[in-house]
Amino acid sequence: MDLAADRLTETPWHLLCRYARPVAQAALGDRVTLAGLRLHVPGPRLIRLSVAAGNVRFQRLCDLAVQPGATVVDVGANIGYNTLYAARRVGRQGRVYAVEPAQDNLAVLYANLLANTAGQGLDNGLADVVVLPFAAGRTHEVRDFYLRGDTSAVNSFYPESFYAEVTAAIQVAVAPLDDLIPGRPDLVKIDVEGAELEVLGGMERILQAPQVRLVVEWHPLLQESAGHAPDALPHELLGWGFRLYRLRGLGLQQLEADDITALLPSLRRAKRPEDLLAAR
Repeated sequence: MDLAADRLTETPWHLLCRYARPVAQAALGDRVTLAGLRLHVPGPRLIRLSVAAGNVRFQRLCDLAVQPGATVVDVGANIGYNTLYAARRVGRQGRVYAVEPAQDNLAVLYANLLANTAGQGLDNGLADVVVLPFAAGRTHEVRDFYLRGDTSAVNSFYPESFYAEVTAAIQVAVAPLDDLIPGRPDLVKIDVEGAELEVLGGMERILQAPQVRLVVEWHPLLQESAGHAPDALPHELLGWGFRLYRLRGLGLQQLEADDITALLPSLRRAKRPEDLLAAR
């Protein structure tokens, strides 16, 4: 797998300087600076910290997996935190698609985009960002979607979640990624609170592209809440011919089928996810 070699040789100090500042800022207020971008991260302190700290893994994997000029798809874009990070990473020659169904999140996403593009023309160094107000899934349909107030990062198709109680239910338009995204994206990030397998079921054309890479959140407990086996997601990715990696220290650890089995109990005990990089 051809990765950004310079990012694999960074020291702990480099990583701290690159990724820690937004986390510290999120602890103090709702405005953070991420890769030179100004972002509004709403919500109570713990929620802001969850957004800033919880997305560091994706940012590291994005830095490793894509180069300037790439096309990135952010499925479960939320407030645009990772959307804008990817737009900075791929630059003016790249493109980013942000897929997000919840109107409250979309309002913040649009505001964050505007704050970093208004009046700057082509000098902002960002990729063109296309916002798609849908949930990604297997088929075209309208589905119930459950909101969780301040914890908007864990909105989902499913009423049960150990993260937070449902505060409202809405209906959202669902569409397959194969119909939403033209061409062959280079990286697809999927973080949809247990619905990752449904997203994969609607992107067979994209998955067949040899160059495509995925960053997928694997949360065994949320997979079970969605009616899937806790290890079904990584095995589905292996079945598509991907090699799987996770961040381990300063580098990457490849995960074979036996490694997934060994990792599963610790993830379930900790009630936490693992971000998987899938590449061929």
